[in-house]
Amino acid sequence: MPAKTVLVTGAGGFIGRQTLQTLIDLGYQVHAVSRHPLDVPGIQWHSCDLLDTAATKSLLEKIRPSHLLHNAWYAEHGKFWTSPENALWLEASTYLFKKFISCGGQRILGVGTCAEYDWQREGQTPWQETDPCHPHTAYGQAKLMLLNRLATLPVSYSWARIFMLFGPGENPNRLVPYTIRTALAGKDILCSEGSQIRDFIDTRICGRALAQLLESNTIGSVNIGSGEATSIATLVKKICALCDYTGNIKFGAVAMNKSDPSFMAPDLSRLHNEAGFHEQKNTAESLMEMIEASRKKPG
Repeated sequence: MPAKTVLVTGAGGFIGRQTLQTLIDLGYQVHAVSRHPLDVPGIQWHSCDLLDTAATKSLLEKIRPSHLLHNAWYAEHGKFWTSPENALWLEASTYLFKKFISCGGQRILGVGTCAEYDWQREGQTPWQETDPCHPHTAYGQAKLMLLNRLATLPVSYSWARIFMLFGPGENPNRLVPYTIRTALAGKDILCSEGSQIRDFIDTRICGRALAQLLESNTIGSVNIGSGEATSIATLVKKICALCDYTGNIKFGAVAMNKSDPSFMAPDLSRLHNEAGFHEQKNTAESLMEMIEASRKKPG
């Protein structure tokens, strides 16, 4: 096997697909697990039910990767926050990590979430990796528990705490694609009051950040974001301006979740200074690319 062989789980998903080309460029032989293989040259695709320990064992013993980038998880829109599937993925992921190590694996990058942090945290200073974690959802709890288990294992590891994502392949009911689609159709846009501050990162940049983090020697949790904190209202208005939308934005038409924090944006010092990832892309440029792609869709 080459010196750098990486197994990417969830490789056909919203985030995973964006890591593949950068991993190739970094010199990895890339093995990818996905229900639906993508047409990406240079990737060896595998079908494996990671909830089946026997299948996971067989795959790892066959490939014996040096690196593992673990994206796979239950992620059905609107359901993953509270789903009992989170407990299943916690146990399956724990087994995956242990078996990877027993097969000679050297480094793991686990994909976590900003939902691990305490959402009742006060103030509007960027969240740091050392801030208290007190997840309020089953999803955040399972991810944090997996990180705690990973930290006890005899392996080099990083843990990516990802903030708000948007980009190609996104569920059409999420904020950005919904706003684009509705604005282009000239219909009323229904939104919360929009005061919440968030950090949105293009999933393509996120994917490259993950690949770079895996390649680095950084240990522990690392925030992944754009560094552009903005209110939901400002983002929606920006999308509407880029769409030349002159219709009605109904702020307050959608009830806010009482558990949602008013401010959620990351400190990116570790990502920049330790992992060495500095790529930035103007959010408006990324949004415009999505708008143009949406305009070209038939119907």
